[in-house]
Amino acid sequence: MPESYCPLCEIRELQSLISPEYVKELASNMAIEKGETADDEIYYKRLTVCESCDAFTGRIVCAYCGSYAAFRARSATAFCPYPGKNKWEDI
Repeated sequence: MPESYCPLCEIRELQSLISPEYVKELASNMAIEKGETADDEIYYKRLTVCESCDAFTGRIVCAYCGSYAAFRARSATAFCPYPGKNKWEDI
């Protein structure tokens, strides 16, 4: 009997191969485009907030929005999805 295929299992397996360091490297090397990407100062401040948050799971993903925190922090228009408080508000 052939093994059954599970797309969700395959996605989880592929995601397990992506390290927090790799995601941070990709996000930090993104070209800065006015109105599209946050500059380095804002990006690193936001990421520091994320890294100290209880919703930062696996050193890579925000538990509230499901996105890679490094990419969300790099977006100029993004906000912190923490319930009841945008933790990036004062940055």
